[in-house]
Amino acid sequence: MFGVLKIKGYRLLWSTQLLSNLGDAIRNWAILFWVFHASSQSPLMQSMVLLAEYVPALLIGPFAGIWVDRYAYKKVLLASTLLRALLSLAAIPFIISGQIGMVLGLIAISSVVQQFFQPAVSKGLVNLVPKDSLMAANSLSRTTQTSLTLAGPILGALIYQVLGAELSFTADGILFLAGACLLLVMAVPNSRPAVQNSTFTPAVFWKEFTEGIRFGWQNSIVQAIFSLLCIMSLGIGAINLLNIFLVVNEIGLSEQYVAWGNSVQGAGMLIGALIAGSVSKKLKAYHWLTIWSVGIMVIGIIVLALSWNEYIMFASRLLIGLGVTLLNISITTLFQLEVPEKLIGRVGSVLETAPLLAMLISLSLSGYLQTLISTRYIFLGSALILFAAGIAALFQLGCVRTMKYKEKSRQSSGF
Repeated sequence: MFGVLKIKGYRLLWSTQLLSNLGDAIRNWAILFWVFHASSQSPLMQSMVLLAEYVPALLIGPFAGIWVDRYAYKKVLLASTLLRALLSLAAIPFIISGQIGMVLGLIAISSVVQQFFQPAVSKGLVNLVPKDSLMAANSLSRTTQTSLTLAGPILGALIYQVLGAELSFTADGILFLAGACLLLVMAVPNSRPAVQNSTFTPAVFWKEFTEGIRFGWQNSIVQAIFSLLCIMSLGIGAINLLNIFLVVNEIGLSEQYVAWGNSVQGAGMLIGALIAGSVSKKLKAYHWLTIWSVGIMVIGIIVLALSWNEYIMFASRLLIGLGVTLLNISITTLFQLEVPEKLIGRVGSVLETAPLLAMLISLSLSGYLQTLISTRYIFLGSALILFAAGIAALFQLGCVRTMKYKEKSRQSSGF
């Protein structure tokens, strides 16, 4: 897995991701704590923080890939990284003066800019990394992201308590500026834009957007990836929201076990990323890895729904974390191999945004369902839906066709 860091271009891209993710962790916890205190612990203002982060992603995300496909991905990466640095630094005067609305406005703009960064990263990765090393690169990225997810709350809270919100945002801005410096020296031999036409009218915008939608609609593998991402988000959204009810009301444990369960799931995600990275050179059947990952998640959710003590609950969260990461790595690799480079931005933007919408729907729907039926039944329903999506993926990813072909070959050979 770490062998891909020998590729200089990818090493610089990965380092930029590392710095940006670290900056996000510091900033996100700083804004959470600062708004909590500056608003006199107002629940409404805490909700506004989430709206500032998620609503722009839902509105802008599906269209961001159009610019990624039209322009050289290095320019998109550099521009988005610099803008996010400037936006974090621009928030400092408003933090000092206690203007929550202005800070949230800058957070919303930063969320818009972020929607251009991730599709450009995917496009850069495909250009910089050989196809047989894509899974290793995706595994390393997932390992890094999961490690920061585990360490982020501790690091972010510590920096906020020691330095305060102003210097937390300063550190965030400096990290993004450092990432921009790395991008400046990153060589991009294949950085030509996918779309050469310089005219960019509303009609051209819509035409290019629908090209990406049409490809995803007609491609069975992209359809399977889309379905699995959305359904996985529906299930994980329910677990994130209702897990405390299961742990406290159904299993009879204290609230601290909710946090411990989340840590165990994070450990499972890290283990999954390390496993995928260690076998990346040997494993080529990404279709089957996807199916097995769904199976691991289904088993984990069922075990969680039926848990009656902390040990079984911890084991289920470990399985869920393992399955989530393996599934993300396998479908990301499939996406990069299946989608033409000229469409990666447009198709990828939709695939990035749809699961977020599914997550928000899950959070809303699960809260309502919990008032009607047992939390255990909701989790079992999530497992059943994910199982059905896995069965559909068997056909969409060509696994059933492969099995039939092997069976015919075996019969024709007389074995």
